[in-house]
Amino acid sequence: MKKQLWLCPFLALSLTACRVMPQEGDGFRPPPPAETERLRRDSEQLGSGILRAFQLADFAALRRNTPGELSERITESDFLTSCRNFGAKFGKLTEFRFLTALDTPAFCNLIWVATFVRKGKNGGDIRRQLLFRVVTMTVDDNTRVVSYGFL
Repeated sequence: MKKQLWLCPFLALSLTACRVMPQEGDGFRPPPPAETERLRRDSEQLGSGILRAFQLADFAALRRNTPGELSERITESDFLTSCRNFGAKFGKLTEFRFLTALDTPAFCNLIWVATFVRKGKNGGDIRRQLLFRVVTMTVDDNTRVVSYGFL
């Protein structure tokens, strides 16, 4: 039972608000290329900031990099508990690198490779990589994080 409890705070970090986006026929128009590029640039900065927040267990950095309603949904206590539990399972987040941006209308989906290192039972390092995804969109001319999480 205790082994499953570590998952609860992590899932709280990963769960996000869902928004219904208009479809092509409902008056939806893809953003112009300049806005798409700005969204991608802003999203990459926010995603890297979120990963740094996890790396340093820095709640203030997490709040700065999740503008909008998502930042209000998680408490500092939940965030720090998730960082501790995630660290116990996977180790320390030692590095991350941007991998790609997926082509998706209205949203910006970005993927990073995050590397974790922990000590094994024999004392050697165990290295593990996970994918990290950030989904953003433009709301009232501002970039907002819709969701993020390790895959």
